[in-house]
Amino acid sequence: MCCSFSSPRPWPPPAGGRAASAGAAEAGAVGAAAGSVAAEEAAASAAGAAAARRTAAGGLAGILRPRGPGRRRRHEREEQVEVAAEEAAMDDAAFTPESVKAATAQLHKAIVEAWTAGDRRALAKLVGHDLMVEWRRRLDDFDRKGWHNITERLGEPAVEYLGLMNREGEKDDRVTVRIEAPLRDYVVDSAGRHILRTDDTDEVTTLAEYWTLGRHDDGSWYLVSIEQDAEGGHVLGEEIVARPDEDTARLHDEAVADVAAAAAVPDDRVHDIAPLSFDGDARTAALDMANIDGRFDPDVLAASARRAVAAWAEAVDGPDEALAAVATPAAIDDLLYDGDSSKRTRLVVRGPALKSLRIAAIDAKGTPPTMTVEAKLTGRRYRENRDTTTVVAGSKEKEITFTESWTMTLDGNDQTPWRLVGANGRA
Repeated sequence: MCCSFSSPRPWPPPAGGRAASAGAAEAGAVGAAAGSVAAEEAAASAAGAAAARRTAAGGLAGILRPRGPGRRRRHEREEQVEVAAEEAAMDDAAFTPESVKAATAQLHKAIVEAWTAGDRRALAKLVGHDLMVEWRRRLDDFDRKGWHNITERLGEPAVEYLGLMNREGEKDDRVTVRIEAPLRDYVVDSAGRHILRTDDTDEVTTLAEYWTLGRHDDGSWYLVSIEQDAEGGHVLGEEIVARPDEDTARLHDEAVADVAAAAAVPDDRVHDIAPLSFDGDARTAALDMANIDGRFDPDVLAASARRAVAAWAEAVDGPDEALAAVATPAAIDDLLYDGDSSKRTRLVVRGPALKSLRIAAIDAKGTPPTMTVEAKLTGRRYRENRDTTTVVAGSKEKEITFTESWTMTLDGNDQTPWRLVGANGRA
């Protein structure tokens, strides 16, 4: 909930008749990178939103920001997490509620100060590498415009401890907090004028955000990703893992992969033993192949897909290593940039959950063998400009159901035998 660096909203010019046209022009230029349809949608949305905010006097009227889950639901979740945190603290004291909340408050203070100072070196020590790539673009965009974003803390943040993942070793440890604090937040342009956020009427604002924290090598916490209040609520329904041996979903998928690896034939023999044709649909064909090579079992494919979905969600703001382990570079670009070769925009997914997986086609004779699957997911899915964080397609606030068509090849490792080589999503 810190500063405008995490805000999805474009910065308009001072109140006046140019607000709508400036918003439309910026959105149109952004959308062009993603295609003419997205450009038209973004331009119309920006122009309409800016016009709606203008008052009869020509000023900008404040609007109510979309909110996430209510206080009661968050309180119930926090009680569950804090009980689990005490158990996790028996393994590592860094998970105690006191430690996590203190670390969050310290991070908030340091990040606000470094952002206002434009101190990229200091920020790089406080946030993950991949998130810093996005923030550096935002700061560079401010510099090009001659703008300086001023953020000032007006009080200590309220921190709610809402997510916990204690895994083997510290590299994959994660905690998620909701942070809320009053700020003075505005931009000073090259003429010295103060510019407010699109949805603010004065410089004092309160932003609520979900912060996911990871661990440095020394065990200290750093910021991995930020989600706005309306898009981070998925955390409340996610699994709480107090100990590595309680990570049942991951352990299940690892066990499925282990069994499949034990029943696998050498990769160079799959082509020779695969039938020339199959009776029935693609799933039936996969089951037939599973009698020869356990890696073709649909449960193994589903485990690989779940791992890819989790890695995709983390790679949006966080490290890409997990995604690189299950997808080729071309597939990673498909997932993160969705066809934008310029990479001026990015595809953001928040809280994706795999609901079903349908095997659409199988080529067991291929080198390597391939399966095409249709993955049905729920979550928030939108495209944003990487420089301005303007949403040019989709919505941060609305959860949708969407389908991904993925091509997967049998050339992964034993834990994830099916590797993602191509992705094509549609809402």
